[in-house]
Amino acid sequence: MVSTHSKKELISRVLNYWIEESIWQIEGKFYTDIEKINEFLIQEYKSIPDVERIGKGRFFIAKTVTQGIIPLIEEYSEERLLFIIKKMFNFAEKENKLYLKYFSLVLAGECATFSMTLMQNILNLAQTWLNHPDWEIRETSIYILRKSMQVHTGEVLSLLESWSISSSPNLRRAIAEGLRPLEDNKWLRDPTKNDQILEILARLSTDPSVHVRKSVGNNLKDLTRYMPEKILILASTWIMNYNIQVVDDLASKSKKELGQTQYYLIWTLKHAFRWIQQRNPEFHEQLTQVLGKNYVMYFNEKRNRLARPPLL
Repeated sequence: MVSTHSKKELISRVLNYWIEESIWQIEGKFYTDIEKINEFLIQEYKSIPDVERIGKGRFFIAKTVTQGIIPLIEEYSEERLLFIIKKMFNFAEKENKLYLKYFSLVLAGECATFSMTLMQNILNLAQTWLNHPDWEIRETSIYILRKSMQVHTGEVLSLLESWSISSSPNLRRAIAEGLRPLEDNKWLRDPTKNDQILEILARLSTDPSVHVRKSVGNNLKDLTRYMPEKILILASTWIMNYNIQVVDDLASKSKKELGQTQYYLIWTLKHAFRWIQQRNPEFHEQLTQVLGKNYVMYFNEKRNRLARPPLL
């Protein structure tokens, strides 16, 4: 039996609702319409049974509803779509309507795939959202980057390269998160296609912000699942480029001992290789040449970040 809260069933309901309520079809009732949308989103979320709750949160509702209305809005002018997105988000923020915020941002991501100029205008808006003081808004806005990259890959990567020198750590972190090799952009997992991504991550690998470095480390950690040899070779190259001497206790050295930039790089690499250190002994010899013997033998992310041998 198909769940009434499956993606297919939700899309059917939203199409019927949009048509029955004439959403965005009658001039002068824009704010009435978005109030109705908000009520629909809340009702759909509240009606999901507990047994189906995992994986079906606010983002799932927003994403599915947005995908459902694409056939109804894809012929709208770019000006109209931008008006809807901006006005709806601003209203949702002013009235603190969380479900509507999610929906506005996800709608922006979907619309960014419609055309190059619309994508550019939406990504200009996204810079503000990616710098938003609310963590949930920043995280949801990364969806816009990932959707845009599916259709306008080269243009988005060029933009992210320019963002990588931004003064905003939130924006720099969004780059590393947006480039993670997740299911929606599988090509990021292909070692023959991701050289430009690795160049961008290289710039961020010594970032002064711990949040940016952690995101870069997580991205590289994900990549070690698909291309461990390439990431190990890349790390060795970075080590050489920064004139870092690999010794047994490299992973335990302080900022004072290594210098700030070199310390930040080692910090990122320790974060990046923890899966290989824990799960892939076949690569331990190569890993020793990157981070030293003590990292391989003693590193424990939660208990022993400095990778020092236990006291006798």
